[in-house]
Amino acid sequence: MQDPNKTVQWLAHFLEKHNLEYITAHGLRHTHCSLLFEAGASIKEVQFRLGHRDVKTTLDIYTHVTKKAKSETINKFTNFLNDAGLNDQGKTKYYKVFNKVAFQFSTTQRH
Repeated sequence: MQDPNKTVQWLAHFLEKHNLEYITAHGLRHTHCSLLFEAGASIKEVQFRLGHRDVKTTLDIYTHVTKKAKSETINKFTNFLNDAGLNDQGKTKYYKVFNKVAFQFSTTQRH
């Protein structure tokens, strides 16, 4: 196992050398995981990459929804509605119901 102090020192040197914003090794790990998901990696691929025995650890701790992923969510939903063949009135009704339910769910699920 590598000495954690050497990792911290190496990272600090690297960031300074390349004039990059400070980030901790732990923060870099979180960011790496999030970007893997954004790039389309599966949960099992990320679990293996991070060395977790249990996929629940990966899901519970290391997944962060990026801005890009958030904006793509509505695009996926729109495509679903388009593929379902709903007319504009049906889509509008579906959006209103979905948004109301999604908002209520998100506000009750926060810890």
